[in-house]
Amino acid sequence: MDCMRQISTRAVLGLAIVVGLWGCGGGNSRTDSGMDDSGSSDSGPGDSGPGDSGPGDSGPGDSGPGDSGMDTGTADTGTADTGTADTGTADSGTDAGTDSGTDAGTGPAAPAAGEIVITEIMQNPSTLSDTLGEWFEIHNPSATDRYELMGCVITGLTDAGIMLDTSLVIAPGEYLTFASNIDPGFVPDVVWMSGSFALTNSSDSVRMSCPDGAGGSTLIDEVLYDGGPIFPDPNGASMQLDTSHTNATDNDGGYNWCDGMTNYNGDLGTPGAANEACPSHTIGFCRLQFPTAIDTTEGALVTTYGRVYVAGLTDVTTTGNDTSPLLVAMVGVGPHGSDPATDGTWTWTTAAPNAGFDPTAAGEPNNDEYTGDVTVQPAVGGTPTSYDYAYRFSGDRGASWTYCDTTDVGSPDGYIIADAGQMTARPAGPPPALLFTEYVEGTSNNKAIEITNIGTSIASLTSCTLNRYTNGSATVSATIPLSGILTGDALAAGASVVLCNPSILPATAGSCDALDSNVNHNGDDGWDLTCGTTLIDSFGQMNGTDPGSSWSGGGVDTANHTLRRNCGVTTGDTVIDDAFDPSVEWTQFPVDTFSDLGTYTCP
Repeated sequence: MDCMRQISTRAVLGLAIVVGLWGCGGGNSRTDSGMDDSGSSDSGPGDSGPGDSGPGDSGPGDSGPGDSGMDTGTADTGTADTGTADTGTADSGTDAGTDSGTDAGTGPAAPAAGEIVITEIMQNPSTLSDTLGEWFEIHNPSATDRYELMGCVITGLTDAGIMLDTSLVIAPGEYLTFASNIDPGFVPDVVWMSGSFALTNSSDSVRMSCPDGAGGSTLIDEVLYDGGPIFPDPNGASMQLDTSHTNATDNDGGYNWCDGMTNYNGDLGTPGAANEACPSHTIGFCRLQFPTAIDTTEGALVTTYGRVYVAGLTDVTTTGNDTSPLLVAMVGVGPHGSDPATDGTWTWTTAAPNAGFDPTAAGEPNNDEYTGDVTVQPAVGGTPTSYDYAYRFSGDRGASWTYCDTTDVGSPDGYIIADAGQMTARPAGPPPALLFTEYVEGTSNNKAIEITNIGTSIASLTSCTLNRYTNGSATVSATIPLSGILTGDALAAGASVVLCNPSILPATAGSCDALDSNVNHNGDDGWDLTCGTTLIDSFGQMNGTDPGSSWSGGGVDTANHTLRRNCGVTTGDTVIDDAFDPSVEWTQFPVDTFSDLGTYTCP
């Protein structure tokens, strides 16, 4: 990373001190803050600190190596120091004409993974513009330990990042704020340099890494917010982490966040202070509405519906849904005859309010309806296989759940396993002959992925998804269904389908079949193509280790280039966590090359 300037603002003796921080490394030696030695000049090698500027020692001259900092007390008046002690580690001897020790000073260590927690993010201010009002907050939850943040780097998905290149200590229980402006309505601890960092309103990441003591870095904490499906997406309020989930694991879940509630400059949040407990709703009733049974091919996506009642919320509007950021709905599928409340093998997908639902016309004016897609599970051993599926609702962003079966009584009598939705998965035919054939990682938002049907017959995209793995993560960060992009989900033999970032150059957008904000990869973000439950192809090494800025080998690099798949490749890479050398199957072209996007032309 290039060196960059940040501004640190810390209150000292009631004054706001603004310090420009330059450079990319090097520790900073401590300095004594008291008066200088007042005696005759030192006759040894000299002090290793910034130099004495006080009246001088009144005793004999120092003949030792000298203090490594400046004395903080009053001038020496005799054979021993009579002023206040040095602010570094105490001298190992006494001033008897000669200093016998040095002020070495031992500061706090850098934090380890999870020891600092990202607790609040203001990505969309209202009182001020984004460039003046964006900020985020970190917290030290320890009751005893201080941590040195010098050398730590904070980045987003596409930013150069904030580099802390001078001392910044976070005390036990302390909250530190990082802001885009020196006066966002409070006094921030760090102001990042314009252009080095920004918080995208839709989806972005706040990622903090610190030195590991061995020349590398450790991921301390990361929040990857999604612009609304799971994380809150407020305007004029921060996203704040609930007080009962202040740790680096729980803050990964968007359900543990809610809107800020306290006015600080016209916008809402608690910058530099403890967050507030998130409010909640009580689920009065819920039910798996439709369908109550699914019988189709493995890997298919089936749209389902669930209904819910919350007193004082869902009964306000009787001709549509009454939504709340606290109310969350999910549809899930699991083993036949299992209890979703206790069986951790169930998989869950977020459901959304059904825009076409009319409660009065449906005969349930007090209820709201949600809809979500469920994936039909594998037909084990090539034979029809049974599963259960159900809805669940939460009124506290996922801290607790109410599970819903199919009966009219619904949840009030508890979840009854025998009344779960019944799924029958039937074997599918052979997987489609699809392959990643072009990868565009260009400037700004010039990002695209091309998939080609290299087979001899039409390939169905109905059950296919494109999955992104941020920073080489071992878990999926975003999923893009391919169903619905093409008419009939049919990709002709030899044809390609292209997915692009919505902000790709307008001249290139005509080559895109779909625009999706999740197509926002950098050189260290991997992809896989999955149809049903079958992995078809992958790009990158997704094993939980960030490769840095890119994967590279043989002169081919995945950052700031267009890559095209070589013609000799006829099968996909179905091992996503093995070593990835792009030169083996890909040819590199200059950044922002789009000349044949949408048509697979062999390099």
